[in-house]
Amino acid sequence: MVDKKPRLCKVPVRKETGREPCNTLFVDRCTNTNLHIQRLKTGFCSNGWHEGTKATCYDGSPAPSCKFIDTCPCDCHDSLTKLYAMSGMPRVVVDVSEYTAPPRTFWLPSDEPVPVSSSPNGTPAPLLLESPAPDRVPARVEREFAGTPTGRAARGQLESWVQIECDAWLIDEAEEQCTPALLSRYIGREYGITPPSVGAINAVFERWIKLGFAIIEKKPTRFVGYTEEGLQYGLEGLKAREKRMRASEKGARLRGIR
Repeated sequence: MVDKKPRLCKVPVRKETGREPCNTLFVDRCTNTNLHIQRLKTGFCSNGWHEGTKATCYDGSPAPSCKFIDTCPCDCHDSLTKLYAMSGMPRVVVDVSEYTAPPRTFWLPSDEPVPVSSSPNGTPAPLLLESPAPDRVPARVEREFAGTPTGRAARGQLESWVQIECDAWLIDEAEEQCTPALLSRYIGREYGITPPSVGAINAVFERWIKLGFAIIEKKPTRFVGYTEEGLQYGLEGLKAREKRMRASEKGARLRGIR
């Protein structure tokens, strides 16, 4: 292996007497690169926002002036460096731009535990409940529904009740068929409400069939179990997938029109 010989760095640096070679002795890379004058001006000086000037934007508002007094190759820094040297004062950044940074809107995440978020109306955020029997029942998202002015079930609440009762039917291995009529009685008894209509529960079943979430047999209409995709992705996962597919199809149609 050939030993490398030390060399003197010839990159210019800014000194009180003007620009001079760095003259730092190095083998692989100069250790004084943080003071090397760069080849290109900073964006500040390129825009005319020079050190020591009241820089302004196109609309007349104050703009930040250049503060890279060591590395920016602009002549404005040379002039001020010589001025400070002549007065015998230590070199500092001259900032008379009257620019003030806008209020900060972003903070780095804290190490403190993140509190449970809630929806805009104050309803606690939904929780993902693990399945008590993963081979038969999918994980379920539990939500708290706010009351409605009419006293009827909130949007999505009936579907949540139906899923809870279907899960219980599978886990209990009940012998009675899981028909909309059975679910209606269970829901009315469990939640102390007027039993929902069989037609409304049928509509829930139809949505589940379209999503590929559940196995629904006919004559009589009854819930039998969840599909493999239903067990894998859950109801919310399949809804999100359908939403993405609809958005993709809509985008494809728009591209076709254009």
